[in-house]
Amino acid sequence: MITHRVLSLTDQRNAADSWVSALEQFEKTYSIKSIYRPTVLVHEAANFDLILIEAETNTIADALQTCRSLRSWTNKPILVLSSQDDEGFALEVYAAGADEYIIKPISITLLHAKLKAWQRWSMPKKRHLVVTMRHMANVNARPH
Repeated sequence: MITHRVLSLTDQRNAADSWVSALEQFEKTYSIKSIYRPTVLVHEAANFDLILIEAETNTIADALQTCRSLRSWTNKPILVLSSQDDEGFALEVYAAGADEYIIKPISITLLHAKLKAWQRWSMPKKRHLVVTMRHMANVNARPH
């Protein structure tokens, strides 16, 4: 069983606990650590597959800076959740390095689907070599 390691960065202590418990009950393959921002150390985030950042009105600048800092050293998916339904802010979030901007409220079912999609996208792909009969004929026809 694959464990999905999610780091949740939030500016609201109670929100951190609610996301963690909701996602863990939805699917037991999540390993979620929630950190009450503002300080995130690189070594803390390095052990996770995906990063969720919550950004609300009183901490928008901090959330954008956190996103920029994380993006400067990782290619792991960064998803930003906010109740700000503003295209200008969404564009700032993407410019700061986020992979997805999610407007709250969002159902736990939809959030779970988005997390699974991003984890699927970021997982290393198994590469399979497909050899056709035509390819084999060409290889065999070459002089050695």
